[in-house]
Amino acid sequence: MVQDQSSWRSWLPRVATLDLVYLLAYGTRQVPSLVVGPLRQSLHLSDVQIGLIQGFAFLLVYAISALVLSRIVDRGNRVRLVVVCLFVWSVLTVVSGLADDFAMLLITRIGMAMSQSIIPVTALSIIYDITPRASVPRASVIFMMAAYIGGGAAFMFGGPLLVWLGQYQGQAVMGFGSFEPWRGVFILAGLPGIVVGFLIFLFMREPQRRVEPVQAAAQGSLIAFLRHNARFLLCLMTMVAMINLVNITVLSWIPAFLMRVHHMAAGEAGVAAGITLVASGICGCMLGTYLMSQDNDAVALSHVVRMMVKLVTLLFVPLVLMPLMPLPQVGLGLLALDVVLLSAILSSALTPLQLFAGNDVRGRAMAVGALYTAAISGLGPVVVGALTDRIFHAPEAINYALAITFGVVGIIAMVAGWPAARMALRIDRAAAASRIPSIAS
Repeated sequence: MVQDQSSWRSWLPRVATLDLVYLLAYGTRQVPSLVVGPLRQSLHLSDVQIGLIQGFAFLLVYAISALVLSRIVDRGNRVRLVVVCLFVWSVLTVVSGLADDFAMLLITRIGMAMSQSIIPVTALSIIYDITPRASVPRASVIFMMAAYIGGGAAFMFGGPLLVWLGQYQGQAVMGFGSFEPWRGVFILAGLPGIVVGFLIFLFMREPQRRVEPVQAAAQGSLIAFLRHNARFLLCLMTMVAMINLVNITVLSWIPAFLMRVHHMAAGEAGVAAGITLVASGICGCMLGTYLMSQDNDAVALSHVVRMMVKLVTLLFVPLVLMPLMPLPQVGLGLLALDVVLLSAILSSALTPLQLFAGNDVRGRAMAVGALYTAAISGLGPVVVGALTDRIFHAPEAINYALAITFGVVGIIAMVAGWPAARMALRIDRAAAASRIPSIAS
């Protein structure tokens, strides 16, 4: 029998535990960005190499690994999988602090990407089985909020930690030579995950998988599931990919935009963008928690998709106007609104697949969706760069490049999103009809 889920007290502690795991994942992932200067100097790295370990190489391995490992989510013990992955990336974070060259650092980052990649899919699969169906969106948004908290915590505490460790610069460490503060940041960032992993191993148990009548109608293999639902999934994940493209583009280019267009100093631009992104991201996740949740299990899927599409439509105008504003205060205000709406949407990006895919394919379906989204969304920063270099031939024209990119992407997202909302409603109605006993029976 599935554990009683009637009260939030039955599921919130476990969701909070998964939140902590995801927070640690994001925190350790951000460490290189905190120590770029001393890391480059110590290991003689180029900006291209820094970009590889922080971005392209990490994200590519991350997306592919999630798909490869997702079968374990559908078949194996998910809690043990979380524990193993948590141990692996925590140990590799510590090992990163001992790296002597780029190759060793790249290997540890690849290992971290592989072990962290499966956490969102695994956690969302567990959340589906420990919460009432109507509360799945709320619980999922609470989990996804950890990404913003983890990233913000890394910046808030990592900088002061690096400064504090500076007092030990050059001191002899047995077997490792002289101490370098950036190494200490890596080592200290990895240790909490080892402790948390041990506690989860001791106290958290694998929940029983929930089987819905509509899911039991054998969706068969993953390929059969994807083929049967191809139009709905293509429209849904294209919308999500477009919104994630906007999110990645904002993270990649907003500091440069503030410096080039509004002539802010690098430090001022970083603080302004960082505070705006972290605060607005958390507020957006809270908004998503409210908007995506309702008490009717029968329309849970269509409700989430419809709310996502409405938010995309609401996002379009302020998103295009934001880079064109002449005053930085107005631009930052619109950026805050944009990030609130973006995070409200993306915090539920995989929730429709949670609600729609059966237990036999759910983990792999979410991994396929994540891979499709990552493959498309990574193009955003490249498109903006190509526009400034090849079309406008001026770095200062980044505001126009952003506006054009956001406008085109917003239109694609809405064109894909509204059909997805209509199909989701038909899916919910068909599922509701299948639950009604026939008169003959």
